[in-house]
Amino acid sequence: MTLLLSGSSGSNRLYADGQLERTVVAEFIQDLVSGDPSLLAVLQRMLEGLVLYHAAFLPDLSQASRRFKNLRVVFDSNLVRPVLGYEGNAMRALMRETLGILKGSEVQCLVFDKTVREIHRILSMYEAKLGTSEGRSSLRPVPMAPALSYEAIRHQVT
Repeated sequence: MTLLLSGSSGSNRLYADGQLERTVVAEFIQDLVSGDPSLLAVLQRMLEGLVLYHAAFLPDLSQASRRFKNLRVVFDSNLVRPVLGYEGNAMRALMRETLGILKGSEVQCLVFDKTVREIHRILSMYEAKLGTSEGRSSLRPVPMAPALSYEAIRHQVT
């Protein structure tokens, strides 16, 4: 809320177009949730999601042509697996489009060696589990499990 209020009450400031309305709404929400920690936590998660949405999908098309200077995005295994297609075709397409947008905006996309080793360990675990009926029955139903086969994993690990 402090971000929306710019750190102060809106009573003695001049406002740009639409800023007054945003400030009034922010102050109302702040007063509403200040006494309820659970409601504040929900609102915080919603605001984080909104920020992530705007950063990832650039809903303001006038901003889409902007280029980033020296921006690096490091992908962890939760983002690399979908890019590789381990979580289904829809997630693969979404992540590949996201990568295209980032690269088109001159963002450097990175993966740490540690993340690559983590993915290899995950694939090795699946290779071992898929090799036996007991192992297959022990796998939890996660998006990655159906996308993998024993042969595909052996190919990736070796």
